[in-house]
Amino acid sequence: AAVAAAEAKAAIQRHGTLMDAHAELRGTLRKKEAALAEAREVLRTQEHVSEPLAQQQLHEAKQQAAKLEASIVGKEERHGMLLETLTSLRSALTERDARVKQLEERITTLESTELVAAQEAEYVAREQAKKAT
Repeated sequence: AAVAAAEAKAAIQRHGTLMDAHAELRGTLRKKEAALAEAREVLRTQEHVSEPLAQQQLHEAKQQAAKLEASIVGKEERHGMLLETLTSLRSALTERDARVKQLEERITTLESTELVAAQEAEYVAREQAKKAT
């Protein structure tokens, strides 16, 4: 009877120890289940909120890049047109400078030769007119 009582006492102690371990494991399990539920919620949030938001941001960034690229292309085209205009203006200015130089040379020629000859002819004509009167 004493042996049976000792065995019963030991069994009760083991049962208590096992119940404590069971309660501890249940607590750990609840914590892990809560962490798993939180991870699932984070994943669900990421799938339903973060990813669409990231996709929207990516789409907006692509649109902005396309606008900037179009702007750059437009600026390059305008730059090309301005270069062509500048080249045309330089060419016209060069032609005008050449024409001005030709006219200056012609004026110099007229002043040095033809004007002198015309003045001499006028002087001779005046002298003859004086003699004739």
